[in-house]
Amino acid sequence: PVVDDDDQKFGALMPSKQQRVPKPEPGDGVPLKQPDVIRFKWNKEITEKKQCDTKHMLYLLQRALEAVRLRTNERNQYFKSIDRADRYISHLDSPRIISNFLEWHNQAKESNKFDGELLDKTDKLHMINNIIGKIGDVKMGPATRIYTKLTKETVVRHSEWCALPQPTLELRTRGYTKFIFAEKEIHECNTEDIVTLLTYTCNNNDNNDDNSDSKNNHAAEDQDAMTVKGLFQMFEEANAKKDKKNVLPNLHLVGRRKQELMSAPYSLSETQADDLCNRDPHGYNQQIVRKWRQRHPNEAMRNYWKIQIISFVRGERNIVPDVDGFESVSFGALTGAKLTPNTKDAVNNLLAFLLPPKIVSNKGNASNIGLRGGVNQIFREFRKVYVFGILNAAVSQK
Repeated sequence: PVVDDDDQKFGALMPSKQQRVPKPEPGDGVPLKQPDVIRFKWNKEITEKKQCDTKHMLYLLQRALEAVRLRTNERNQYFKSIDRADRYISHLDSPRIISNFLEWHNQAKESNKFDGELLDKTDKLHMINNIIGKIGDVKMGPATRIYTKLTKETVVRHSEWCALPQPTLELRTRGYTKFIFAEKEIHECNTEDIVTLLTYTCNNNDNNDDNSDSKNNHAAEDQDAMTVKGLFQMFEEANAKKDKKNVLPNLHLVGRRKQELMSAPYSLSETQADDLCNRDPHGYNQQIVRKWRQRHPNEAMRNYWKIQIISFVRGERNIVPDVDGFESVSFGALTGAKLTPNTKDAVNNLLAFLLPPKIVSNKGNASNIGLRGGVNQIFREFRKVYVFGILNAAVSQK
């Protein structure tokens, strides 16, 4: 019989059962190697996709990739059920795709943005071929499925991601733990970086930009990035809102006589005066304060506690009273590495630096125990503070 050329071509396109080559099972798509993660908290100002900056959009892309993985598993299960192992679909490497976008973004942060504005205003084919396909290194078919999941099914779960206590989200990558590769993190800070983190002071205008475009299109690079304030400033603002004030700012008054504290210029209440006086009934701390004043004749006494903390950070020797048994010591310069994974040792050393343990209250307790709350409050913020933003802002101020 005569066979038509078209029939031959059609037959070639439709492989027989014997020609089907089964593929190995692709698994469930969960990465075998534990990925690296970039941890962050969702910016409360971002409520919809078009407001997203690159970091938040990449998190939504990650969720779209997860939706593609689950759908791929469903399809592979179906192919297995009909004995069509030759049609198995390979899984995408989600952390690798996210890393590809990170590398692209870090090459030119101002121009290479994968954000809500790009998704909202760019046509579908350009997004599939040139953005998801080219930058993510994904073939056109999977790139189309990713785009569909990202635009149609992925939403901003604002109430879930901004609930209290606010959850920490994870962006899974290959080899990256920082969104901006050049960013300095707390464990990388040297001693002078720590001093800058403590002392930097911002004006309200620095954090409240009235640029409408930046507010509409990008709420902020990160929740932490919105507050670029030094730790001393953050402590003072928090302390001002409390009914019971922290002892730390009044460190220079510990050990003064009660009547002095109740008189001008201090004019403290009897309760406050009693507390400060009874913390050091022998007045040892006032000897330390007098020596400090000789070293810093031009400094205001309200800055005493700050300068003492800075001296501790820089590894300077502490000042002690002229009494037998008190020794001048240095705890060594403080770096970011010493603040991780915990700050317990740094806190205890600073307490001993500010008020030597031999200074006891009239109850027989070490007086520096009363400073622990304030010192802990400052050191806790080291793990939360926006290091990169403060260091950059400090350079711009100079």
